[in-house]
Amino acid sequence: MSINILIPAKPHIKKYWEKRFGSDYKISNDLFFGMLIVQILDMKIEKPVPIDKSEYSKIIRVTVPEFYFRTKGHSIGYNKKRFIARLITKLFVEELHAFIDIRTSTGGEKVMDSLRLFLDFYQLTEDDCKVESLYRSYQRHKKQTEIKKNNFHEIKI
Repeated sequence: MSINILIPAKPHIKKYWEKRFGSDYKISNDLFFGMLIVQILDMKIEKPVPIDKSEYSKIIRVTVPEFYFRTKGHSIGYNKKRFIARLITKLFVEELHAFIDIRTSTGGEKVMDSLRLFLDFYQLTEDDCKVESLYRSYQRHKKQTEIKKNNFHEIKI
């Protein structure tokens, strides 16, 4: 016996999730998101809040095994679900940035080529997310990284 918790997601984040974690994600204390969800499970029953389809048009289904819903809880409030959705989005963005950083670090590959390779791997299309937006996001990341490197002062002991 188990229950499902529905996490709101944008289309490209749902595709990313399913490629990375699979479409049937069962929580456990051995997995990063499983550990997080176990900690925020709640025994309180809240009135269901409809998901804002304009912001999140897809759903990520997370299965909670009987052991956890009997001992930890069986629900997650709407605001906590939105928090998890933001964490998954942040994971996607940080993984994208790290992938591009690694691919371009040798100077052999262009940012846009690396970005397209990442999107191809996760089977994401222009309909799912705008390539230009992701490119600008990476440019901001790169600029912030350079600022941090330039402001780093070595401390001699």
